[in-house]
Amino acid sequence: MSAFALSSLTPFEARAAWVAAALAAGATVAGMIAAHNRGDGGLGAMLTANYQLLNVAIAKLDSIQSRVTDIYIHLKALPGEIDELLTRQATRDLHVEMLGVVVGYGEKLRKKDPETPFLEWLKASTTISDVRDLLARMHKARQEVNVQDLIDPATAPEH
Repeated sequence: MSAFALSSLTPFEARAAWVAAALAAGATVAGMIAAHNRGDGGLGAMLTANYQLLNVAIAKLDSIQSRVTDIYIHLKALPGEIDELLTRQATRDLHVEMLGVVVGYGEKLRKKDPETPFLEWLKASTTISDVRDLLARMHKARQEVNVQDLIDPATAPEH
């Protein structure tokens, strides 16, 4: 109420108006305090949400830790697997080289003129040179098999 409105009232009404205004203000403040005391202003909800978020984050971290452990286990086994793969590849390469020598010798035989006697063909300088090259390749491949210890049924020496 304005001061002018209060001055037009009787002294009793003026005092009552001030009391009513004070009571209204007090009631409002009391209501605000009560509302605040009844709830926590959303603090509890925020804490609950943060707790749930923390639980989700912990679960994700557990999952990440598990996956990192799996990766570490696989990485630890990797050098052995790489060595095995390299050994297999070296064996394949030597098999290819040996097969190449066999194919090369077969090609040399197929190119032989059927009219030329075998011993004459065998003593020819080109035949000797080509067979010598093929034999050198085969010896080199066999030495690599022995040095790299790549003995398997295909590369095992005859005894």
